[in-house]
Amino acid sequence: MPKTPDRFRFRCWDKENEKLFRIDAEMALPVDNSKFVIQQSTGVCDSRGKEIFEGDIVYNFHNRICNGKYGEVVFALGSWMILDDEGALDMPVFENACSLTIVGNCFENKELMK
Repeated sequence: MPKTPDRFRFRCWDKENEKLFRIDAEMALPVDNSKFVIQQSTGVCDSRGKEIFEGDIVYNFHNRICNGKYGEVVFALGSWMILDDEGALDMPVFENACSLTIVGNCFENKELMK
């Protein structure tokens, strides 16, 4: 099982500068939602040990149901789920992290979800 980071970690998308940055414990969270999008860590890592965040685009290479599909990590139905390119909630992140690889995010790599 991949290493599990602290679940309450965040990153932020700066809409004006089109830049993604991590928010560490000493930083204040931005409050202006018109300029920033805050995303939370899921608390698990992908197959390569990279921390999975809300808004990440992942590729599922091993699950029987979703093998070979791309999906965006979203919080739905009380859990972190994979939303596929057809709008279906395919599977929970926690149960399938070992078969997921982060390939981008919803801001910088939208073309992966088409």
